[in-house]
Amino acid sequence: MHLRLRHLDRGNPPRLGPLQDDEALLLYSLVRAMRPRTIVEFGTSNGFSAINWLHAIADDPEARVFSYDILPYPSATVLEDADPRFRFLQKSQTDFEPADIEGRPVEVALFDAGHLVEYSLKAFELIRPSLSPTAIVAVHDTGLHVRDFGSGAPADEEGLPFSAERCAARPGGARHCHRFPGCEGDSDVHGFCIGRAHRPSERQFVQELLARWPEFRPIHVHSRRVFRHGLTLLQCGDLWNSNNDNDSGRPSPVF
Repeated sequence: MHLRLRHLDRGNPPRLGPLQDDEALLLYSLVRAMRPRTIVEFGTSNGFSAINWLHAIADDPEARVFSYDILPYPSATVLEDADPRFRFLQKSQTDFEPADIEGRPVEVALFDAGHLVEYSLKAFELIRPSLSPTAIVAVHDTGLHVRDFGSGAPADEEGLPFSAERCAARPGGARHCHRFPGCEGDSDVHGFCIGRAHRPSERQFVQELLARWPEFRPIHVHSRRVFRHGLTLLQCGDLWNSNNDNDSGRPSPVF
């Protein structure tokens, strides 16, 4: 079988931290469709996202995964020994240099480290000149939690859908709580009505990135029905040529 998915066997537990399996599957599929040669991730931790990338590029000996973290995770050493296409750089994302990645154009980048707006913006400023014209930038933890896991809730409220009152009682208060537009009560046909920002800094990072570099366009992969950390995918440029050079009066596709 040409799809290597055996590593996606953890399910989607409602825990804080790494990519859930469904989120990893999305990124895996993205890489399988795009076939990038250079992937950069900021945030190594236990190495799960790196393993996910390596499975996705399994049949391309020229592809590389460069992973940054300030901590010397043992998983990184194991991966470097197991696959020469993986490179671990023990340094901050804010110290990114093109020489780290051999001057290669970055086709996929994942931001999942630090969780401080100023660090993420600095890293983006540094990596932006190295992005390929069609690069995808993925930012993890941009969604809203619609069920109360990991917020310090009392045991009898753990896992319940958020109400406005329960959400406001959690750390950060009501400023981290959002009612989805047009949703009254606790839920509607689209899902739950109240969400709590898990990482407000990542949401702010995306907002500031789009304000500074409006040529990037986002797709927010979030859910109101299940517990998700959320991903935002960003890409620069248009899918269509701005010149009307066909007879239909519509822009011509650029391939």
